[in-house]
Amino acid sequence: MVSVRERSRELGSRSRNYYERGSFDRGFELLTTALAVFQKAPDEDPEMLADTVVSLSACTKEMNSPEQHLFYAKWQHKLRLQHPSEDILLNGMAYTQLASAYHQVGRHEEAIELARKGRAINVTSPEYLSGQYYPFYAMIYEVLPLMALKQNVEASKSLEEAIAWRESKYGKDDTKSFQ
Repeated sequence: MVSVRERSRELGSRSRNYYERGSFDRGFELLTTALAVFQKAPDEDPEMLADTVVSLSACTKEMNSPEQHLFYAKWQHKLRLQHPSEDILLNGMAYTQLASAYHQVGRHEEAIELARKGRAINVTSPEYLSGQYYPFYAMIYEVLPLMALKQNVEASKSLEEAIAWRESKYGKDDTKSFQ
């Protein structure tokens, strides 16, 4: 018999393949199926449940469905707070995914605050401390709402910091690391 975890993991993996190809509708179908499987045994693997819900949040963002994006972002944030991951970056992502959703629905001040909380968590990760990671996603969802609020000087500071980090890691004329 296949466990809930195995079945949901397989569905999640398949959905990511569709998501990466830009077939968000198909990815969404698979993710909602995975979610239905998880809801039969929600305590079996709370981290995988949160991963599935955050994937639904990202998928609905790409499908330009702001209210669904916000619904799933709030849910995954609640799940991560209830069951923090050992992976510090996933805990930070709980805040930045919610920041993304708030930005999409025009709640820019809240988005900025959440992005900053996510960034503050992510800079405590071993990946950041060793110089392997920079919290770009958190920075993006701090910068976009700042720009929406016409706070361009403050937004520029974050962008310049990110550019400096990338240049130190990949060189000034890098075009390969984005591929």
